[in-house]
Amino acid sequence: FYAQKYLDTTDIEARAEALFAFTYCPYPLDPMPIIEDTKSENEKLADVAWEALACVRHPKVRELALAHLTDDFERAFPLFVCNYLPEDEERLTSILKHMKIDVLDTSGWHHAHFAVYDMFGKRLGVPKPPKKILPILYETTLCPSCRKWCLELMAKYRMITPEIREECAYDCYEDTRKAYGRRDTILQSKMVNEEKKL
Repeated sequence: FYAQKYLDTTDIEARAEALFAFTYCPYPLDPMPIIEDTKSENEKLADVAWEALACVRHPKVRELALAHLTDDFERAFPLFVCNYLPEDEERLTSILKHMKIDVLDTSGWHHAHFAVYDMFGKRLGVPKPPKKILPILYETTLCPSCRKWCLELMAKYRMITPEIREECAYDCYEDTRKAYGRRDTILQSKMVNEEKKL
């Protein structure tokens, strides 16, 4: 219904509203009209078009992503991730390793990390996402919630080392400490805290 409504209407506001339905699930028809709308002079429609394409695996969407990774990274990167192919592993790894990470999120790293986590879910349908990038996300993220999501994926692939468990015992996020921290370290930390109270 919304896919056809998007195609049938020429009203910019109605077009953007119909397309918004596909910012969380793949657009089921030919994505070329959406690709055209990324060039719209209407900022709202252009933004929604980019967001919708971040859920679409298609050669033309991949072309768009690769064409704009440098000049429009924040918009293009989620499309690149959704259209990831095995030959992209080196490029993706390099992007994540060299991305500027700061509290103000000036590089858009937080949104980029979200996009990468989506690779490992069923929604995007990315075949065999590269698990080797997970330690990079774990080591660089400043977000405790994202770190926990990363640890959940690393646990799934049995990538959590004793060193990581040692670190997790002192994590600022209580759920992370309980789920992944070394129990002996957590107990020792609690004892120290109790002694300080005395």
